[in-house]
Amino acid sequence: MTDSNSNSLRRLVHKLGTWPETVFLFLLGFLVIWYGSTSSPRYGWMYAPDANIYLTMGQAWLQEGLFPYADLFDHKGPLIFLIDGLASLISPGGYTGLYLMESLAMGATFIIWYRMALLLLGSHARRIPLIGVCTMAILIGSKALLPKLSLDSSILSQGGEAELYILCLMSLSLLALLKTRGTRSFLWSMIAGASLAGISLIKFNLVVYYPLLWGAFCLADSATTWKNAARSLMGQISGYLMIIAAMVLIFVLRGHGEQLWNVYIGFNAQYRPTLSGSLGNMKHLFLDNTAFLTLGGIGAAALGWFPHRRNDLRGWASISLSLLSYLVLILMMNGVTIIPGYIYYLIPLLPYFFAALLLFFHGLMNQGTTWEYALPALAALLYIRDTSIPRNDSNSAEVIGELSREITSHAQGRPIRLLCYGCMDSGLYRALRATPPVFYYMHPNDQEQPDRNGPHSIGRTQDSYIEKGEIDYVLMRYPVNLPPGQKPYYKNTRAQGIMQNLVEQGTWEPLGDPKPFAPQVEVRLYARKTDRTAPPAIGNAAQ
Repeated sequence: MTDSNSNSLRRLVHKLGTWPETVFLFLLGFLVIWYGSTSSPRYGWMYAPDANIYLTMGQAWLQEGLFPYADLFDHKGPLIFLIDGLASLISPGGYTGLYLMESLAMGATFIIWYRMALLLLGSHARRIPLIGVCTMAILIGSKALLPKLSLDSSILSQGGEAELYILCLMSLSLLALLKTRGTRSFLWSMIAGASLAGISLIKFNLVVYYPLLWGAFCLADSATTWKNAARSLMGQISGYLMIIAAMVLIFVLRGHGEQLWNVYIGFNAQYRPTLSGSLGNMKHLFLDNTAFLTLGGIGAAALGWFPHRRNDLRGWASISLSLLSYLVLILMMNGVTIIPGYIYYLIPLLPYFFAALLLFFHGLMNQGTTWEYALPALAALLYIRDTSIPRNDSNSAEVIGELSREITSHAQGRPIRLLCYGCMDSGLYRALRATPPVFYYMHPNDQEQPDRNGPHSIGRTQDSYIEKGEIDYVLMRYPVNLPPGQKPYYKNTRAQGIMQNLVEQGTWEPLGDPKPFAPQVEVRLYARKTDRTAPPAIGNAAQ
């Protein structure tokens, strides 16, 4: 290549800036979701109950005008329903819209991480941030990051969609913090606040990490004054309140403000574990995921050190606050994470893990290109190894199709009034393009105990739907072939006993045979006999 051509190439690269990397990382997000998420066209059906619940709620909200918390029940934040409602508008009876939404979130996260790395390492190190993000993409898509945390097994296929959006918003809030260094940009402060509002509207308790991390950044920045800190705080509060107020106003104007508070805040408060319980769960969490969480802690320390790299008292205080934000975030999310299959709650910790990866690359920046590519090469080998892992959802699409045909044939044109009795949504409403007929159209994935008024009242209310003849079809989803020592959910055992009693009374009948639906999960349909003369009596079977 001549000197003239070489100079032309350099000028072109300089003119393009980081746009080539940005486009590449955006497309990489689509590739990772295509490979790993069950919303991907590679899969036949989304068997994850959480994602189906969000889609059902969102579709009913945006297409039928049925409001979350007032007309239909779930306890996640309203933003996830709005996102999935938009996905349903794109593909009303499928998952293409969800795939696009998840891919946009993943691609945006990769771009944000790249921008964060440029700010932390310096614009001269464009290659290192790109290698770091690509390494994270490979690790996320394989089982190398966590044995139980990978797109190939459970990160999204078992309900991690909400955590994926939270990950994107958390990453954006971190980028906004870095952007406000020295400048105290009011606009970026507002973006940070708006990102936190988005997190609050999905899982409100997770935002507690942010004030500690903001304090860490302020401590380390020698340019921080009370005036600058106040300006930044006002920007963050303004951005936060604008988004929260807009969402609350949507509900208040339709007369559903009280329901929004009672369900999203009041009901979720029942999940609050005791302090001793949280600490005990955290102990088990660290024992099960020691390597991942330790590296995340190193990353938290790196976030406190990277922006200003101070070795004085303020620098150590910044590192300590950043570590504390990490521990508090784990404490807020660990109430149920040790339950098998809930490990995807750790997804919001990935920015800390990425910071640890950057620290590793930072130490190798002067060691030559061989070392720079060593970790991505190792990750790629692990990724290739995981492509041979068999998937367990091959029959989900066939089962959903068969269930849909059985109900449609039996209904003979009548409205389909379906209840997910004692179980979560398996996507059957979506396959039937049916709207849930009752408020508690499904039962949240919680072990229902008689002394827990919230979840327990849901089971009783579902009983009343059947007693009053408001339901014609019942879908039951229950565990099979559980590992030794793992008990089935109380709600499943109870609901099965009730339905057996109704079948013996002759008021209900099985519709088809039990069908394997997902790993360790079977589904079964029941139909109310149309020739009955009186509503079924549930009686003592509910006890």
